[in-house]
Amino acid sequence: DCCPEHMLGNGFYDDDSKEGSTMKKILMIAAVASAFAATTTSAQAATYSVKANVTAFCTALTGSTTDLDFGTLTVGADGKLTGVYTKTSTQTPVVCNGANTTITVTPTAMTNAATLTDTTNFTNTINYTTGVTLAGRTVLVDSAAHAIGELTGTLNVTASALAPAGGKALLAGNYAGTIVVTLAPAA
Repeated sequence: DCCPEHMLGNGFYDDDSKEGSTMKKILMIAAVASAFAATTTSAQAATYSVKANVTAFCTALTGSTTDLDFGTLTVGADGKLTGVYTKTSTQTPVVCNGANTTITVTPTAMTNAATLTDTTNFTNTINYTTGVTLAGRTVLVDSAAHAIGELTGTLNVTASALAPAGGKALLAGNYAGTIVVTLAPAA
C-alpha cells in the first residue's frame, strides 16, 4: 500500500527500506514515550512501619520505711490482749504501666522468738487481719498473684483485728511479722 517497490513477495515490507526503518523508529519512540508517561503519571505507594517499645514497670514500694508498728500492746490482768488495734501504711503515688501487671499479698503472723514453755495458757503468736487496697480497688490477700493491669493510685496496707492464737495470754517480748506486697509489671 505504502510503497509497492519495498513490498516483498510474502506481503510484508522490506525492513531495510528507508520507510520501514523510519516506521520502526517512530514506533520505538512512541513505545518509550508511552512507557515513560505511564511510570511518571501513576501513583506510587510504600508502607513504612513506625515502632517503639516501652518497658513495663511499677513504682518501687517503700514498705520497709513505713512499718506497721503497734508499739506496746495492752494486756489485761489475765495476760490477754485488750483494746482494738489498727495500723495502716500508705504510699502514693503507685504507678504500674503494664496491662498484665499482677499483685500478690502474703502476710505472716507476728511471733515472739522467746521460748514458750506453757503452751496450754500462753501463745507467742498474734494473728491479724490484712487489708490491701490499690488505686481504690480491694486486693485479695491469699498469697496468689492477681491481675491488676495498668494503674495509678494509692497503696494502703492495713493490719487490724489483732488476735492472740487460741485466745490465750500473750508471752512477754517483741513480736514481728510481715506483709509482703509484690507488684510484678508485665506488658
